[in-house]
Amino acid sequence: MKKLFAIVSSALLVAACSSTRGNLLSRTEYHDDEVSEREEYHYTDGNLALVTRVIYYNNAPDSSWTEYEIRHNGQTTDTIETINSIKRKIKSSDGSIRSYHLVGDEWKEDSYYNLDTLNKYNKYVSDALICKYDNKGRIISSQPRLTDETQDYHPSYLSDTLRYTRRGVTRIEYSNTYSDGCYHKEPSMMFKSRYRHGLRTRFVVYTVKDGKFRPQSINKTKYDFRARVPLKSFTYDPREPIILRKPYPKTIWTYEK
Repeated sequence: MKKLFAIVSSALLVAACSSTRGNLLSRTEYHDDEVSEREEYHYTDGNLALVTRVIYYNNAPDSSWTEYEIRHNGQTTDTIETINSIKRKIKSSDGSIRSYHLVGDEWKEDSYYNLDTLNKYNKYVSDALICKYDNKGRIISSQPRLTDETQDYHPSYLSDTLRYTRRGVTRIEYSNTYSDGCYHKEPSMMFKSRYRHGLRTRFVVYTVKDGKFRPQSINKTKYDFRARVPLKSFTYDPREPIILRKPYPKTIWTYEK
C-alpha cells in the first residue's frame, strides 16, 4: 500500500499566478493512472501565499520543504528558494542563478550560472562552457572549457549543437572521449522541440541504436494559448504498440474560473 507524505512550501511575497483563467489552483501528476504528486496553491489578497505538495511513494518517505522569499536589491529582484534550511538557490532578475549549502552558520556557494537572455529557448550558460552563437544571439554549440590539452589527463565530456527552425529547435548531444592522441566525437542523444506561439507543444527524445537516432519518448503539452498557461501534459513510449500505450507521467493543471 502506498504511503502518503505531505510537503509544505511557504511562499513569501510571491506574485500571483495570474492569467485570464484566474490563479493556478493545483497541479496533479499521474503515473500508471494513479496520483503520484499533487500541488495546491493558496492565495492571500490575490498573492500566492502557500504551496502544499503531497507526494506518494512506495516505502520512500520524504520530509523536505521549500520556503520562498522575494528581495528587491536596487535594479534587481532576487527570488530565494531555501530547501530543508540547508540548501539555497538565488535566482536574480539579471539572469544569474547561485546555489549554496549551509556550513555551520555560513552559506557556502556551490555554483553560479547566468541565463542567456538572448536565447528564447532558455538554455543555461555557465562560465565553465565555451559557446558559439548565431547572428540572432542564439547558442548553436557548447562544450566544457577544458584544461590545457598538453596535460596527461584527458577527461571524457559531453558537447552539443543546436539547430533552429521556424517551428522549433533540435539539440544533438555528443560524447567526446580521448584515445590515440586525440578526442573522438560520437552522437549519443537528440532532442527535438516544437513550439507554437512561443510555447513548447512537443518534445521528443532520441537515442542512438545501430548508428541511427531512434525515438525513445514523446511528450505533448496542451495549452490555453490565450491565457498562455498549460492544461495537460503527457509522455509516452513510441516503441510500444498504439493499443498498449499509456501516458507516463501525465500532468493536469487547474485554475480559478
